[in-house]
Amino acid sequence: MSNAVALSVQGVSKTFGVTRALDNVALAFRAGQVTALLGENGSGKSTLIKILAGNYTPDPGHATATVRGEEVPLPLSPDHSHRLGLRFLHQDLGLVLEASIADNVALYDGFVSPSLALRRREERRRTAALLERFEVTADADAIVADLSPSEQTMVAIARAFGDETRWPERVVVLDEPTAALPGDEVARVFRAIRRACQAGAAIILVSHRLDEVLEVGDRVAVLRDGRVVAEESLQGLGADDLIAMMLGHALVRADSDPPAGEERSDDALFRVTDLARDRVRGVSFALRSGEVLGIAGLVGSGRSELVRLLGGVQRPTAGTIELGGETKRFSEPSEAVAAGIVTVPQNRRRDGVILGMTISENLTLGDLASVSWKGSIRPRRERAEAQALIERFDIRPPLLELPLRLLSGGNQQKVAIARAVRLGPKVLLLDEPTQGVDVGARSEIGEMIVSLKHAGVGIVLASSDLDELLELADRVIVLNRGRVRVVLHRNEIVRDRLALALAGPELERRAA
Repeated sequence: MSNAVALSVQGVSKTFGVTRALDNVALAFRAGQVTALLGENGSGKSTLIKILAGNYTPDPGHATATVRGEEVPLPLSPDHSHRLGLRFLHQDLGLVLEASIADNVALYDGFVSPSLALRRREERRRTAALLERFEVTADADAIVADLSPSEQTMVAIARAFGDETRWPERVVVLDEPTAALPGDEVARVFRAIRRACQAGAAIILVSHRLDEVLEVGDRVAVLRDGRVVAEESLQGLGADDLIAMMLGHALVRADSDPPAGEERSDDALFRVTDLARDRVRGVSFALRSGEVLGIAGLVGSGRSELVRLLGGVQRPTAGTIELGGETKRFSEPSEAVAAGIVTVPQNRRRDGVILGMTISENLTLGDLASVSWKGSIRPRRERAEAQALIERFDIRPPLLELPLRLLSGGNQQKVAIARAVRLGPKVLLLDEPTQGVDVGARSEIGEMIVSLKHAGVGIVLASSDLDELLELADRVIVLNRGRVRVVLHRNEIVRDRLALALAGPELERRAA
């Protein structure tokens, strides 16, 4: 098996505003090997992948790629990337849910024949063979929406690898491929990765699950602050070595982790006991007034799913939610809001704000009672309330009638938070509150959270940003595959311990 370079990049930089996401990156990925691409959130991994996929354009300069010996100037278009044999499994699987598995495969890799009758027959045959190779029992004509989340993931993985005869030409980028899979199905993915490598494919694996990296990887490339800080064989390396590369210093290991059991508190404002649904599996915790409880976890840990259960977006299949000592059951978010539990969702553009409406309309939309009279909006009252919120949360520009779509991401998020606070929450659920905002807005949102905490609001802060948790949380619970793995108190919330807890119990056994 040849280990020749299948893909290399040179001189790749990318700047967003004043943020340098990639800084003169040069990396090589070899045929027949799995290269783990590691780094903390914000290190530049996703930006590099999107440049390879043709979704981002690198900064002007001398950025190039070499694919199987052919030098290719960057940027690539998505079509050109595909023709070069680059295949991608993104965290958003990119499946057409309303279409069949066979149609999803054909849309990704092309139709086999111009003849409709022959095409349908050949597409089903090709897809059935592909599914069998990846141990997927679904029929080729099955509609993707009818599959379980793990089945959808396996279909997307099989589609990314494609026909076995083409594996020697492939460079396959897998971004958190096992995030939605239960542990017993991860082995299927690893078997496919090994077979593809044996056939000559180059695999780039992006994963925060370092135990999986150590099991299936051959080499590691580490990005930190947009720069390559390590590129070497995984042989002889352990978990502590990988974490140290990502953090930039040797890992300081605590003697033991705090227990993960439920904490009893007589003065708890909000209590969750054995909450479960789908990825969330028996989560328990208590929250006090004026406390920020951080929820940490990797992709697929159940972090955002937990927020949706707490806020009434989804109904739990087991467990209880108590507020002020009373058990609550919510069928929809409005019932949670009426009880005093308000959510600022992760995807503000889809779920948090309405971009086509004005700042004023967005700020008052959650509760129109105070700005209405006999079913009609009182414009003067609405403007007065909105103006007060604009000043309190420093929303810029402070123009009531400006469409929200014209604001920066940070100011859009401040509008979403201001609207939630206007509802007078006892418990505020924040899911990735500073994701995609600039440094200035991030600082302002942090100040808002501290102010609300001092006002007695109980805050659940679900975040993948370690710095955010280190700065703001009074306690952090770390989820691993839907369960509470570790509970860290204020004096225990340090980067090394958080990073190790996030990597999971299997990694800790290896590293001990």
